[in-house]
Amino acid sequence: MKRRRSFFSIFAVAILILSFSSCAVLGGGKKALKSPGTVLRSVDEHQLLQGTFPYLPKESVFEALTVVRSDIADITLFLPTGQTFCHAKWDGKTYTYESAFIENGEAFGICLINDFIDLYSGDYAEKDGGEESDVMEISGRGYSFRIETLEVR
Repeated sequence: MKRRRSFFSIFAVAILILSFSSCAVLGGGKKALKSPGTVLRSVDEHQLLQGTFPYLPKESVFEALTVVRSDIADITLFLPTGQTFCHAKWDGKTYTYESAFIENGEAFGICLINDFIDLYSGDYAEKDGGEESDVMEISGRGYSFRIETLEVR
């Protein structure tokens, strides 16, 4: 009886965590993309991303070209060798994703898009009394990564 109860407890906690994640799964196994219309701070930056990422087995480092505005989220990640790791784009109507490196790429791209929309919406949009921060962090979702602005384009 205890084993059965602990299984259900673990299952319930997993469902709860997924429901608060930017990568929550909807019915039919599809992930929901958030609206770029919630973005409060528009960015067009060259960034450095370092940490753990959804669907990747170990800590990773990427350079990114990131455009996030109220009408689009367009993110390209590059490996340290300069190769394109992935490109995800969402304009509120059409989602595209390309990668030769990750098997479950579409879900990875959706998580990435949602994380960046969250980052530049709401509480994350303004830091330190309204001043923009060059270093931000995504965490509390079963993975975490730092985003450092290298250049504003």
